[in-house]
Amino acid sequence: RSQMLTQKLRLTADQQKEVYNICLQNAQKNAAARNNASGDKEAIRNARKQNQESFDKNLSAVLNANQKAKYEQLKQEQLERRQQRGR
Repeated sequence: RSQMLTQKLRLTADQQKEVYNICLQNAQKNAAARNNASGDKEAIRNARKQNQESFDKNLSAVLNANQKAKYEQLKQEQLERRQQRGR
């Protein structure tokens, strides 16, 4: 994910390091949520939603205004693709 963000948002070297760490933390939180939820899909969904909000907040702190706008556009495109697939 950090590679895609680096490419799409044209991150600087410093931003790349920070975004990599943010992505790693997010992946670890999601894995912990799956392990702790004991198969409770609703609990997993809620934890992933909270993790995504935290991810967006942390990422936003690293990006400049143009990159933030591009990131929001990427999120919207992803949402539209998901809706087309019926998810």
